[in-house]
Amino acid sequence: MEELIDKKLMTVTAARKDLMIVNMGPHYPSMHSVLRLIVTLDGEDVIEIEPILEAVTVNGPEQLGNIQVPKRACYIRVIMLELSRIASYLLWLGLFIVDVGA
Repeated sequence: MEELIDKKLMTVTAARKDLMIVNMGPHYPSMHSVLRLIVTLDGEDVIEIEPILEAVTVNGPEQLGNIQVPKRACYIRVIMLELSRIASYLLWLGLFIVDVGA
């Protein structure tokens, strides 16, 4: 079944020249560009999604200095950024509850 779907997608991609590529994300201001999706659309149908994980504040100097970062460090960085995002939401929620209760 999966092979049939792959063949169908390749046929659709080869046949259609008017595919639209859309850059999506981040959706929340506190995400700080951690996740970006490059979505390929055929009308309303999603053909392909390419997720890109990035941390803008650190990736720039690394790329300029041509520094190779281990995969483990990249995973730890994303986990820490996500924990920071969760903390931001919890802070907002706490302040919102205090304001409503007051």
